[in-house]
Amino acid sequence: MKGIQQELTLFSPPSFNEILTARNISNLTISFNKRLNKSWHVTTKANNSRSMVLPSLLEHAPEEIKNTIISWALLKKPFLKKNRKSYYRKKKQLERTVWDYLSTQGVTSKRRVVFYPERFTNKTKGVCFDLQELFDEINQHYFKGQIESYIRWGTSTSKTSYQFYFTDSKNQKHSLITIAGAYDHPSVPEFAVKGVVFHEMLHIAIPPYKKNGRNVMHGPEFKRAEKVYPYLQKWQRWERVEMYKIIRAKKKERKRK
Repeated sequence: MKGIQQELTLFSPPSFNEILTARNISNLTISFNKRLNKSWHVTTKANNSRSMVLPSLLEHAPEEIKNTIISWALLKKPFLKKNRKSYYRKKKQLERTVWDYLSTQGVTSKRRVVFYPERFTNKTKGVCFDLQELFDEINQHYFKGQIESYIRWGTSTSKTSYQFYFTDSKNQKHSLITIAGAYDHPSVPEFAVKGVVFHEMLHIAIPPYKKNGRNVMHGPEFKRAEKVYPYLQKWQRWERVEMYKIIRAKKKERKRK
């Protein structure tokens, strides 16, 4: 599977070390190897500390992906065989999330990863907004109903929205838009959610192109087309000022639970 990610970066993602410190994890060290591309591994030492080596391209992955990798590295295989079923299920789930991201960077797994579109259809309803309803409304108003894509919410405190393509079990190609979970909050105004959905849909209408060996995500045509959204500047201004506050509030709420 080959995909291209179009990211809307709100903030620079924290480093692995910053996340480890925030999560009070002291028994895990992480390093990077440019030679690695399709694998990563963790070694457990005698003092129960762990050392993990990752492909270099994961060094600047979104915070959500970094947290997933850390959780994978800290998984402990149960001693009793009868207790290992949940361990393998969790391990596979975490690995699938990482491979979902790697596929957006043009990296394919050693074995073909198959997506099942039906698993996304029940992930559109949030606290206040149903992404499918917003998608349909924006599609008709701005794109004459011509954009085809699945859409879902990202994890609760994720800050990055993106769009990529995947292949289903019948080898059919589909688009998937993931909206940052930070937008799923009662204090987020509708124009902001619509703004980010419109932005990701526009990436489908105006795909990236190569220039001097680089992917151009937001070229002149894209920037002109984006101005059609009447609340563009208002949304971007709101995002710069308010988004971090929502993420911080969500993290505090999660800690209390």
